Amino acid sequence: TTSPVKLFEYMAMGLPTLGTCDLKECYGYNGVVIASDDNDFVRRMPEVIGLKCDVKIRSQLLQYAQQNSWKQRAKDIDQKVSNLK
Repeated sequence: TTSPVKLFEYMAMGLPTLGTCDLKECYGYNGVVIASDDNDFVRRMPEVIGLKCDVKIRSQLLQYAQQNSWKQRAKDIDQKVSNLK
């Protein structure tokens, strides 16, 4: 697996994102739409562009970005290491 760092950068800007089905790590986020193939990608573009005006989606994207910031990840790691003691 990979960490889709660029996705979290888009989220930090409040931007909905259209991804491809080969990045399973991008599934499960409101405001992130996954296209099943090339035709689906083109078909779903207007949907994703429309989400840019959705205040709730933009807010959720910002929350996801905060939860996946380097600062938050460092805190999570520190907590897990502390729990090992």
